Amino acid sequence: MLNLIGMGLGPQGVGILSDWLAPDYGAESLRWSLLISLSTKVVAIALFLLAAGSVASDLSASRRVQAVGDA
Repeated sequence: MLNLIGMGLGPQGVGILSDWLAPDYGAESLRWSLLISLSTKVVAIALFLLAAGSVASDLSASRRVQAVGDA
């Protein structure tokens, strides 16, 4: 499902953004729309890294809850 959304909406989103930027940037609008779409991935990487910081504590809390439930 994720691949369907990414492969379906990604190129279309870049195209729409390029068309939207075309009056201001002309032939460079595609370059800028690709750069903007890349910046969303940088934000996603930062958020994934922030989430990864809590994985160890989440797993230990899950094990404690499971141990209490088994007892």
